[in-house]
Amino acid sequence: MIMRVFLSAVLVILAGISTYAEGLVLCANASGSVFALDACKGGMVQVNPVAVGLQGPKGDPGPAGPAGAAGATGPAGQAGPAGPAGSAGPAGPVGPGGTGSAGPAGPAGPAGPAGPAGPAGPAGPAGGGGTHLVATVFENPGFPGDPDSGCCGIPPSTDLLSNSTPGTTLGKQTIVGGATGTITLYDVTFPVPVDNCAAVVTPWGFSGAVGSVLRAGDSTVSPDSPNTIRVTFGDIGAGAGFQSSFHLLVTCN
Repeated sequence: MIMRVFLSAVLVILAGISTYAEGLVLCANASGSVFALDACKGGMVQVNPVAVGLQGPKGDPGPAGPAGAAGATGPAGQAGPAGPAGSAGPAGPVGPGGTGSAGPAGPAGPAGPAGPAGPAGPAGPAGGGGTHLVATVFENPGFPGDPDSGCCGIPPSTDLLSNSTPGTTLGKQTIVGGATGTITLYDVTFPVPVDNCAAVVTPWGFSGAVGSVLRAGDSTVSPDSPNTIRVTFGDIGAGAGFQSSFHLLVTCN
C-alpha cells in the first residue's frame, strides 16, 4: 500500500514537471515525499526511476533533424611535395619573327700545318739542240686502312706518271741479301736508243738519296737494252740501296 502511494506521488510529480524535468533527479526525504531537483539535498535519497518502474522501454528512433549550418572554413593545410615532371608538350607554332640577319664574321683561325710536297710537274718544252726524253717515277706509299678490319687499305705501288715520254715503260727489281744488302734497280725503257745520250736523274718528294744512272755498255750492273737506262740510289758497292720517286731527263744530240 505504501509503495503504491509512493509511485502515485512520483507519477504526479513527473507529470507536473514533464515539460522541464530533463536533467533533474528524483529525491525522497525521510517522510517519503519525492521531489524532482537538480541535486538531492542533505537527508534525501536519490531514487532510481528504473528500479521503481518509472522508466519505460526505449522508444523508436526519432526522425533525423535538419542539417546544421556549414561550419567556418578551416585554415589552409601545408603544401604537399612536388609531383613528378610531366611529359613535354607539343612544339608551339612558329612566331611571327623571321630569320635574323647574319652576325659578323668571326676572327680567322690559326694557319694549319704545311701539306706534303705534290708530285713533280710536267716536263717543260724541249730546248734547242737535241731530243729530250722524260720519265717521272712515283713511289706511292699507299694507305694502311683500318687496322682492326683490314678494310679499305691501298697497297704501295711504283707508278710511271703520265708526263713521261709516250711509249716509255718501267721495270723495278729488288735484290735482297748478299754482301751488298738490299738494292733497288729501276729500268726505264724509252721507245728509242739512249745508250749514247746524256741522262740526269733527280729524286723528289721526301727522299734524301743520291741518284745515279747506268746505260748499256757501262761497266757496273748495266741494263741489257740500248733503249734502257738503269737508275739506282745510294752506293751500290756499300749495300746502301734506296727506293725513291724521281724525274729522269735524257738528252740525245
